[in-house]
Amino acid sequence: MTQQNTTKPVRTIRCANVTASVWRAKGKKNGRTTVRHTVRIQKRYRRGDEYENTDYYFPDDLPKLAMVAQEAFRFITLKENTNSEEVA
Repeated sequence: MTQQNTTKPVRTIRCANVTASVWRAKGKKNGRTTVRHTVRIQKRYRRGDEYENTDYYFPDDLPKLAMVAQEAFRFITLKENTNSEEVA
């Protein structure tokens, strides 16, 4: 899934070169406005003079990936618990 560049994530969580971006999408379900969140996790690295993103990880990247994923989950869960009109 490609995220459009016209919107920005509602939260970005970084641990070294691993980043989780939390996106918010509104929709309708059974006549009610709902909010769903999606999370994109990427690793940034340098190739020559350019920086690039990847979704491939070395074993030593996995703890960083787990940390940003846990924080993204925490952010979404806490946010949804405080906003009762938002449904995941």
